[in-house]
Amino acid sequence: MLDSNQVLNNIANPSVTWHDAGGGLHLWASGPFILTNNIFAGNAASHYGSGIWIQGYSVTNGSLGSLVNNTIVQNGGGTGGEGIWVGEYSVVTVTNNIIVSQTIGITNSCPVSSVVTARYNLFWANNSDPVTGSDAVLNDPVFVGGGDYHITSGSAALNAGVDAGVTTDIDGEARPFGIATDIGADERATVGTTAEPATASAITSTVGGLTTTVQIPTGAVTESTALTYTALAITGQSDPTGFSFAGHAFDLDAYQSGVIVSGFTFSVPVTVTLHYADADIAGLDEDSLVLEYWNGSAWVDAACGDYDRHPTENWLSVPICHLSQFALFGEREYLIYLPLVLRNS
Repeated sequence: MLDSNQVLNNIANPSVTWHDAGGGLHLWASGPFILTNNIFAGNAASHYGSGIWIQGYSVTNGSLGSLVNNTIVQNGGGTGGEGIWVGEYSVVTVTNNIIVSQTIGITNSCPVSSVVTARYNLFWANNSDPVTGSDAVLNDPVFVGGGDYHITSGSAALNAGVDAGVTTDIDGEARPFGIATDIGADERATVGTTAEPATASAITSTVGGLTTTVQIPTGAVTESTALTYTALAITGQSDPTGFSFAGHAFDLDAYQSGVIVSGFTFSVPVTVTLHYADADIAGLDEDSLVLEYWNGSAWVDAACGDYDRHPTENWLSVPICHLSQFALFGEREYLIYLPLVLRNS
């Protein structure tokens, strides 16, 4: 079983490796195997299977397995440039995978002796897709970008998969988070509410047993506004100077009349209350924890008022005035060593 790995920028070339096929993964007479929640991106092979190569040896020594909730992106080079190449004597099930920017999405090169069963996979921007199977999604996964293959709010992968027994994603977050499983390695953890001008409301998200609450008071919006909270495993940007990431990041987005409002600002502050674990702040000065927002080029303190910190109980509250990507950071702890001088009496 291969679960929750990133397989990036590898090359299968006979001058470098023993075989010239399977840039990301080479499965020869393997089984039973299961690949879940992995990302295969930027790999190359001088022959077949730039992403994944699967083949059996004989009728009695074949390859048997399944690929579930993987993300396969832009693996190139070689004869075919396939995301998944299946050769002879193989039985392979492909479910809930994103396959994007390949010369060929999935190939069964030997249908006489091999069976490929595909369902609920997303195909996009491939030159050809000879195997799509049932319930395929042919639309944009809308990744974060820049090598970050988390899906965003506009992704066609959202709630488009089927329950295939995979209960967490590549970040360890629960599946499904919404009404159905997301396709690909990432399960987008989004919750929301509709804020009204004359009514207070709140968003509560619990990930890994830790709760974050966004409290929207009366008068925070001037018209009906849909607000969404999406937990993020990483920020995608470098940490601010002198600070380290404290394990919590999220997007807050606002929609009016179904259209996202960029740079949305509240009329009065809303309050974010965030709980964290000891492991999140290991090596950090807990009293220095700050919630920062990404302004497009740098991290900036998000507070538009005073912090309410409770270090003994592992939570803090902070008022914020606008929406963006947010993350919790803390200053690194430093130890001071004093010299010990021994004198002979």
